[in-house]
Amino acid sequence: MHRMVLAPLTAIGLTPPEFVALAAELGCDGVALNPGLFTAIDMGGPVYRLDTDAAMRRATARALADHGVTLDLIDSLLVVEGFSLADNEAVMDVYGELG
Repeated sequence: MHRMVLAPLTAIGLTPPEFVALAAELGCDGVALNPGLFTAIDMGGPVYRLDTDAAMRRATARALADHGVTLDLIDSLLVVEGFSLADNEAVMDVYGELG
């Protein structure tokens, strides 16, 4: 059976907890969340940084648990020349905590 996962570009402007709730309402099994690392790119809505916003991170974890939705993908973490895992370790740790 295939899993249905909602991508963040489908609902720009929602907070991560609102996005998780929408995914559950639509019958999705999981979500992809954007770490918000590309603040220089206008995505048409606010940017939420779960690695630096502990309250939003807790609310997102609570939404995932309450709705039975899993975090399936970290969307838009580019690994390009010069990428350093050490420089992105905090982001990876946060998303590891979420699922």
